Amino acid sequence: MMATALFGCSNDENEAALTPEPTGRWMTGDIHFHTQASDGHATQAEIMSKAFDTFGLDYLVPSNHLRNQASNPYLDGGDPNNAKQNILFSHAQRDYEIIEITRLAPLYSGKLVYTSFEWDTPKNTFDHMSIGIVGKDFDEVNDFTRLFEYKFSNTNTLADFDAEDLYKWEAQGEKRHNQTKADVRKAMAWLQQHYPHNSYLQLNHAMRDPSTYTIRDLRLFNDIAPNVFFTIEGMPGNQFNNRGEYNSPNGDPSLAGTLSGVDPIVAQVGGWWDALLGEGRRIWVAGNSDFHFKTGCADGTCLSGYWPGEYTKNYTYVTGDNQQALLEAMRSGNSFAVFGDLIDSLDYRVEINGQSATMGQTLTVNAGDQVTFHINFTSPEFNNKEVRVNDGNYHGLNPGVHHIDLISGKVGAKAIPDTPSYDQASNDTTLIIKSFTETDWTQTAEGVYQIRYSFTADANRYFRLRGTNLMYNQEDADGNIIMIDGEPQYTKKINKENLTPEAFVNKVNDRNYNELWFYSNPLFVKVD
Repeated sequence: MMATALFGCSNDENEAALTPEPTGRWMTGDIHFHTQASDGHATQAEIMSKAFDTFGLDYLVPSNHLRNQASNPYLDGGDPNNAKQNILFSHAQRDYEIIEITRLAPLYSGKLVYTSFEWDTPKNTFDHMSIGIVGKDFDEVNDFTRLFEYKFSNTNTLADFDAEDLYKWEAQGEKRHNQTKADVRKAMAWLQQHYPHNSYLQLNHAMRDPSTYTIRDLRLFNDIAPNVFFTIEGMPGNQFNNRGEYNSPNGDPSLAGTLSGVDPIVAQVGGWWDALLGEGRRIWVAGNSDFHFKTGCADGTCLSGYWPGEYTKNYTYVTGDNQQALLEAMRSGNSFAVFGDLIDSLDYRVEINGQSATMGQTLTVNAGDQVTFHINFTSPEFNNKEVRVNDGNYHGLNPGVHHIDLISGKVGAKAIPDTPSYDQASNDTTLIIKSFTETDWTQTAEGVYQIRYSFTADANRYFRLRGTNLMYNQEDADGNIIMIDGEPQYTKKINKENLTPEAFVNKVNDRNYNELWFYSNPLFVKVD
């Protein structure tokens, strides 16, 4: 299958949408990782082989840094003597990434491979954002990348651009906006105006630095570009590097800023994500690898991320077999994200009188109606945990699901700018409706776990799922408390002292595979 460029058509808010047509299929993928086209250590060929052949992914979208590749030692086969000097990313995308994807894609029939970029927003503004666009071909996509790099990136000078491009853009009246937070918002408005149906913007590792965003920022982004900003990397990559390389909250150096590997925006019940969903905003959770390398340094203790598909997977229900179908599926919200293959399928829907809605969709009912939740999942016997890190023996024993939480909050009016509600960082109506354990599910002969649960419709609500192998109250092997009353705690860093390099990296791997999660996107019940 020939690779083409990234992503497609828009989908509205799915009001009254029903179960997807059975012509679709679940696809697994990763849209945020790095190759030698920026600061990744692996070639495009190595990434595709690992992701497709070893870990069984269905789609891949490299998201290399939109910054000058100054003396990049990894481009051109990793020979420092051949390192390019101050090459624009758009040129690396054109001259390396696109050529490699086009060459390799025919080797992987039925797989989807595209291109995007990770925008290093102007200094002292926000953190990184992945941006992708669908075009009729790769030339159109690279035209877009070059123009975006000119308008909104400040990691380059005019001398870095092609004279032909500069002449064209100046004749068209294009201006540079690459210094302030206002410029970041201008970029979002520009995407919404010119590419509302064929682009997306994802917040990557959003709370890696807790001071980067406010809840007001996220509301404003979604108001400016509702078709474009609809996903947050709530299950961030770089998991091998202290579960995301997050900065410490409250200045405590013993903690990492994820909650058992999950971004606090998503992990905190009643927190930011619930506040946004409580306004009916269609903002979804995703998980990616953010792979640069797995281990580095002479002793192997410099850590980054797992290979795409090794530890984190997005499951997306796609109707179609091209980039447009994939973007429409991403925007629909019919997806879930998983660490460590805790589950490998999820059929989650709400039903009444033969009508149903699944993730991202809305079911309209009457007040007092009894709606029934159908939760079907499978959990494989094994996962990709290596016996020893880097031995290539991916045959770990899956701990299985201990419990699944059904989380709900009421849906009210959308917050209005310049009112106190625009700064409200919580949803006080959020609660865990029910926590299911093995006593609440049955298993079919085919190995599918089934849960049925009835709920009386009382108000407009969203309902989302999370599941884990962890018990409600649990310590790790070192006695650190990692769960209290069912809520994940900030991850303790693993100290290298008194550990050999091999013991250190294997202890990190053990910790990650001992704390597994999945998060679904919500479905909505509207009381008519």
